[in-house]
Amino acid sequence: MYRTLSCRIMAPVWRYNSLVTKLKRIALPKRFNSDAVVLSSCSLQQKRSLSCQTWYDDICQSEIVKAAENTLINVHDTVGLSWWCCILTSTIILRTVITLPLAIYSHHVLARLANLGPEAKELNRLLQAETALAKQKLNLSQKDAIALYKYSLKKRISELTERENCHPAKATITTFAQVPLWISFSLAIRNISESSFKGAYALQSFQYEGFLQISNLALPDPIYVVPVLVCIINLVNIELYCLRSNMPQFGWNRALTNGLRLATVMLLPVAAIAPSGVTLYWLGSALTAITQNLLLMSPRFRRACRIPQTEKE
Repeated sequence: MYRTLSCRIMAPVWRYNSLVTKLKRIALPKRFNSDAVVLSSCSLQQKRSLSCQTWYDDICQSEIVKAAENTLINVHDTVGLSWWCCILTSTIILRTVITLPLAIYSHHVLARLANLGPEAKELNRLLQAETALAKQKLNLSQKDAIALYKYSLKKRISELTERENCHPAKATITTFAQVPLWISFSLAIRNISESSFKGAYALQSFQYEGFLQISNLALPDPIYVVPVLVCIINLVNIELYCLRSNMPQFGWNRALTNGLRLATVMLLPVAAIAPSGVTLYWLGSALTAITQNLLLMSPRFRRACRIPQTEKE
């Protein structure tokens, strides 16, 4: 009787204990799984940050960046110029030799494209008349007529640009060709700046061969004069490009122009913390670009380069 009574009394306790045990078995794996998910997400973020850092370091140590770095060092050691003068001189020479011919080619393309304007307008008028006639004869809806007109116009304009070899995308060759050059020399000067801090005796002169407020080219500009000038001059360059391009500002061309404006403004905080040697290179590059743009707006220089004359000119 005692055993029966004790069993009846202890039965709810056993059931409670078994229920708690089952809940723990169910809950513990979930807790461990959630911890594992948190740990895996943290490790994934660390791997991503490490991969980005590795990717950046690989670019900084790439062959093209090393070639740009060695070029600057050899010019400095051979010619005997101070570092600030060496950076500006190298920038002017490189942009004149590499980007000026590409800019002249771009203007050839833009001029031929601009001279297609009257023919394209006449073609547009004829296609509108043909579309209206086809709409009446074939009993087309307004939507189908517009689709037919757009398709025909796109095809005929493509034939015109192919005939004159002046596709608008060719006019952007200067922009895309100078990007690798700009990145390579920016990273090369950044490497020289870091090497001067790491005790490289041959590059310690980088810290005192500056001028005015940027006497130490390995440190940022303390009063932000150079970064602000870089931003302003680049914005002026973009507006000059829009004025002289003879291209309508819509579609992909408008998107490219707005993208360049946004990138220029976003570059300002980067320039504020970058070594002043890097921002000095950016300033020299921007000044050379604005000089080239003004030169390419001169009719005499354009005729010397055999760039076709346009109505806008």
